[in-house]
Amino acid sequence: MTDPLQWNRGPGDGTVSIRVTSVRVLALAVTALVLIGALDALEGVGLAPPLVREVVGVVFLTFVPGTLLLLQFGYDGSLTSTVCYAFGLSISAVMAVGGVVSVLSPLVGFDSPLSLNAILVTWLLVSGVATWTARKQSFAITVDSGWLTRPIVPLLLFLVPLSILGSVFYHTSGNNIVLIGLLLGIAAIPILAAALGNESWYYPLAIWCLSLALLYHGRVPGVYTVTQPLPELTLAQLRWIPNAGSFGSLLANGVLFPTYAIVTDLPIGVEWNLVNPLLVSLLPVTLYEVFRRFVRPTEALVAVCLFVFSYPFYVLYPGAGRAATPVVFIALVGLAYSDSDLPPVARRALMLVFGAGIVVSHYGTAYVVLFSLLVGFVSFVGLSVLVRADIPSMLPDRYSAARSDGGESAGLLAGIPAVLSPAYLAFYSVFTLGWYIYTANSEKFVILPRKIIAAIEGVLYVEATGSTATSYTQNYAATTITVGKYFYVLLGLLMTIGIGAAALRLVVFHDESVELGYLAVAIGFFSMFVGSILPSGSGFAVARVMMIIFTFAVPFAVVGARELGAIPARIVGRLSGDASVLPDRSVSLTLLSVGVALFLC
Repeated sequence: MTDPLQWNRGPGDGTVSIRVTSVRVLALAVTALVLIGALDALEGVGLAPPLVREVVGVVFLTFVPGTLLLLQFGYDGSLTSTVCYAFGLSISAVMAVGGVVSVLSPLVGFDSPLSLNAILVTWLLVSGVATWTARKQSFAITVDSGWLTRPIVPLLLFLVPLSILGSVFYHTSGNNIVLIGLLLGIAAIPILAAALGNESWYYPLAIWCLSLALLYHGRVPGVYTVTQPLPELTLAQLRWIPNAGSFGSLLANGVLFPTYAIVTDLPIGVEWNLVNPLLVSLLPVTLYEVFRRFVRPTEALVAVCLFVFSYPFYVLYPGAGRAATPVVFIALVGLAYSDSDLPPVARRALMLVFGAGIVVSHYGTAYVVLFSLLVGFVSFVGLSVLVRADIPSMLPDRYSAARSDGGESAGLLAGIPAVLSPAYLAFYSVFTLGWYIYTANSEKFVILPRKIIAAIEGVLYVEATGSTATSYTQNYAATTITVGKYFYVLLGLLMTIGIGAAALRLVVFHDESVELGYLAVAIGFFSMFVGSILPSGSGFAVARVMMIIFTFAVPFAVVGARELGAIPARIVGRLSGDASVLPDRSVSLTLLSVGVALFLC
């Protein structure tokens, strides 16, 4: 090899390939850690350059540990999936390592395992061990060199500084014209993609940029605060305390965010409001990678926009915390479960890691996911039984030709998906219950049986009204909130139609228009709406549960729109007798995209 950095232009294909090896990642890790230590020393004498430590610290914690761990599996997938896995494994490793040293170090008389010097030494050791175990592994990152010359790339990248500058301009002048223009530009993306898009290579970049623009919308330099008590406690003690009151079980708040603050030397309020949005921005990108495996890329883009344009994303999620962090891990579980490029061992390992990430990030989300997976397992078994009943053989011959565009799938009933397997359900259930028994003085575990008993009593005696029903029946003074309420109802109806249509095609026509396993998981998550509507569902935080449901179910809103759009098309085709006059499915997708755009604006 003549090029030690492995920057190789592919022969005639216009690509640049970067070979990633454990030794090169270790060199990057050592450089970053030593540089952070040196900058800390320079800051002591007032000579450190601005922003260097912050940038190096964020990049290291967000991607480097995960890349070393990804090398263990010999993974060699797409650029977007690689970035998502590296990100997910990095934040998992930061939490795990910080949690372990916080528990073990006091046993040997060291009470500050999350001090800067301790973190730097710990990660030097961890990086060295990870490099040795993955010394024979490598993967390539391939980038199309022509992307940088396409005008859409700088236009998308400009959304982020435009959001920041527009926020500054609004706060200094009181004029919001720049922010309005920004929202109009973001809203136009799904419309243009649905109506004109024949290329999908830029979709991940578009999703990342519009997510960042919305997350930083209105955030300008100022006095920042953090509302969660655990990060402050960790910074004061320089270690995570798992039984610190009723909130000690949240490992992300207790380890992840304080570690970022310590390494970057940022106040926790600044870290919470400026660094965490960067972490959250990779959530929609991960969801896109999942969705595109089950629906068309443009449909996946519109589905992600439905998620991102929902108000909890840009209101509740920028600080990450217990609202967004577990949802990030839900998306990562979906990514690992649906990735056919992963070796089976790697798939199971990543699902265990990311499933644990859900549990340690928020108790409520962990319980919702637990029940969703259990309902998904029952749904998979039920659908499988109905398919094996061979209903098409009982139908008149005229229905035998009824197939979707995809036809009958060769993978029908190929096997239960890993995320719904009894082994995974057992792991997730035991880990969830065990974690909340042994952390936070068991207070978050006690909540679970209380909620179950209250739900049963509420159904039997109708003692209360579910929070979703309460939110729907409530009268709001603002017209925009009222309109938004009805749009969410429309989304729910579209998802119901999409799930019902996919199940009908599967059972009646043996047409796996959406993979059976994914359909079952989506049914499991969508069923949580029932829990928030039923009496005694008042404990559900509607906005949080809605976004959890969306992580698997929101693509079915696009499927539902597609199915509804097909009805008049079939009528026109039957009346005219000419199938060529049938409108393309892009018509219904474009109409849905217009609704999504209006929803944001």
